[in-house]
Amino acid sequence: SNSSAASDVYKRQFPNFEIITVLAFLAVMLLDERIAIIVPVTGMIVSDILIGNPVYTGAEINKIVIFTYSGFAILVLINTFAKKKIEPYFTSISKCSVISILGIGVSFVLIYDVWTNIGWWYLFYPHTLQGLATVFALGLPFMVYHLASGIITFLFIGLPVMTTVRSESSVSDKISYKVPALITIVLIVFSFV
Repeated sequence: SNSSAASDVYKRQFPNFEIITVLAFLAVMLLDERIAIIVPVTGMIVSDILIGNPVYTGAEINKIVIFTYSGFAILVLINTFAKKKIEPYFTSISKCSVISILGIGVSFVLIYDVWTNIGWWYLFYPHTLQGLATVFALGLPFMVYHLASGIITFLFIGLPVMTTVRSESSVSDKISYKVPALITIVLIVFSFV
């Protein structure tokens, strides 16, 4: 049955350390919002190819991919609307910027995981409260690892990149930081996938 197949997939999950969530955040903050979605989607496509996650199974699309990819699109959309409110927190590394980046990282992970868990429930489990509870219970270990990686990546990648780019330097200095920041983002994607 579909629910036992989905349950087997959850049992085979390995600890999730990923950086696509922080890349979705940085893409909105550093690039034109209209193209920011390209960064996480490209990261997902490349990582899916490298780890052998089938985007297509036979002639059909792997339906959970719809939820995983759209989960990052949701994060980009949320961040696009919040960008102007978030930017002022990153002119320097301070207690406020650390708390802000951790709050953003945890929020993004929770939003993404709730969305993808709903996808698992919708696609593979009975549409009952018990089915939904089962999905969230089975997804809890994954969510814990995902939260840990979110905290680490937002704190050690997101915060330094944002404070470097948004520091109180001149306009020419800010522009000169964008190229290394973007190169760093690309290298991080390829090093972790």
